[in-house]
Amino acid sequence: LPVLAATGIGFDLQSQQVSIARLSSQDAKLKAWLQADGQVNYQALFAASPEAETPAEGAATPVKPWRISLNELNLANYQLAFIDHSQTKPVEMLFDELNLSVRYYHNADGVKLPLQFSTRFNQSGRIKLDGDVGLSPFFANWAGELQEIKLKTFQTYLDPYVKLELTDGDLNTLGHLQLVAGEELQVNYQGDANI
Repeated sequence: LPVLAATGIGFDLQSQQVSIARLSSQDAKLKAWLQADGQVNYQALFAASPEAETPAEGAATPVKPWRISLNELNLANYQLAFIDHSQTKPVEMLFDELNLSVRYYHNADGVKLPLQFSTRFNQSGRIKLDGDVGLSPFFANWAGELQEIKLKTFQTYLDPYVKLELTDGDLNTLGHLQLVAGEELQVNYQGDANI
């Protein structure tokens, strides 16, 4: 992570608030993988410890959470090398020229965040998303575009279900994607596609 910059930082210990006007980063190179047990390698970094979940003995009042706000987040020219080891044959994916912009983050329920995302996929395809996302509860409402996504990349995912070999072909699509998290993830997509 060669470049990380924050501007407009505000910190209030009394009211437990942190605000950042702009957080930006560029040229990071990340490696991630999905293990056979379904866990992503970075999940261990953010797992809560059992001690943190158990209130201290004699604690009379719950701890007041900090309020965090970030007006603008910009990631530019990131690279993510991802390997899915949950399949019988590992699937490798490279997301480079990755750019992400998110605005108006607050750690409160029901916040709608404007998001713009674009990346090159496996050195030939393109993925673009533009719209809103919410984290708690999770939802997404995006205009999406895929260009020249090589279908052969996904052969391993088809193998358990159909006797079909993908030898060549690209997927292109332009449309509108909605995701809503409930007991099960609801996915709705409307648009045009061609192979």
